[in-house]
Amino acid sequence: MTNRRITSDSKGRIPTHVPIYNMLYSDIVNGLYKDGDVLPGEMALTEKYGVSRNTLRLALAILNEDGLIQKRQGKGTLVTYGS
Repeated sequence: MTNRRITSDSKGRIPTHVPIYNMLYSDIVNGLYKDGDVLPGEMALTEKYGVSRNTLRLALAILNEDGLIQKRQGKGTLVTYGS
C-alpha cells in the first residue's frame, strides 16, 4: 500500500482533506491505531484536527478506499491495516 501524495491543485493549493488523510495514514501505519482498533468518533476527530465533518469524511473515504479502515454500522470505524 502506498501513501497517496497530492501536492496541489491547479491553483497551487492543497485540498484541506489531504493533510488530514496524511496524519491519519501516518497514525495507522505507525501503530497509534492498530488493526482492529476503533477510531475515535467523527466529532472527536473534527475537534482534534480543527476541520469540518465533511473534510474529515473525505479523508476517511480515501482511507477506506485504500483499505486502511472500514466503516461498520453500529461498531464505528475500524482499522483494517495489517489484516
